[in-house]
Amino acid sequence: MSGKRASEMSAAEYFSELEASSLDERLKRSLERIKVACDRIESELKAAARGKTVLVDRPLSIANVGRKCTEMFGGPSADSITNNRVKEPRKALYIELRAAELEAVVSKQRRVDHLASISDPRIRLYVKSLENRNKELLDIIRGYSKRFREAPPATLNEMLDAGTDVLTTPASTPVPLVSKALSDAVHQLTSVEALTLVGLRIENDYVIEPISENELLQPHHVRALRALVNLSTG
Repeated sequence: MSGKRASEMSAAEYFSELEASSLDERLKRSLERIKVACDRIESELKAAARGKTVLVDRPLSIANVGRKCTEMFGGPSADSITNNRVKEPRKALYIELRAAELEAVVSKQRRVDHLASISDPRIRLYVKSLENRNKELLDIIRGYSKRFREAPPATLNEMLDAGTDVLTTPASTPVPLVSKALSDAVHQLTSVEALTLVGLRIENDYVIEPISENELLQPHHVRALRALVNLSTG
């Protein structure tokens, strides 16, 4: 053992340490499949980058890796990686280490000033404003996704209490007081029109970044957000 904490290791160091430890065969097989899936996704993204396609934000998500594992090996799925995270965190942690390393590549690519190639100052300003709006929405989605991933299981009443500061009890009919700001935020995160404006799409309640097909929100996230403000799914 290196004595380092997992967060201080590279993904390769962490994987090597796991391989050298006494893991059961089922977990070791799952980790090997996850590594192969991460390698494949990263290879595909780098090939796309060579073709002048800009790498998108957080392409190595648990959702994408789980989907690739299911496609290539039949599992482990994203749901199993996420749902078993409390008892078995190592699969998710390895994906996050790989994602952080790839994020450094994506961030470096973003620093290229492509706006300088736009001669019309009005178009340049408009493109810059779209980039800023896209970044703000992605930050909001990341924040909600992180909260949903890390939150313990909760009833809808408990979610309403946490989101609105209104106390509900099982014996009474919940009457949540939803602020306009919260309602507007949920609309921005779940409506076709708002997502299309920033280059995203919603399909079967998945919020998707079209270039990478990265799932930014999954259906249970979208349904939980809508439940907070009682929005129609139509």
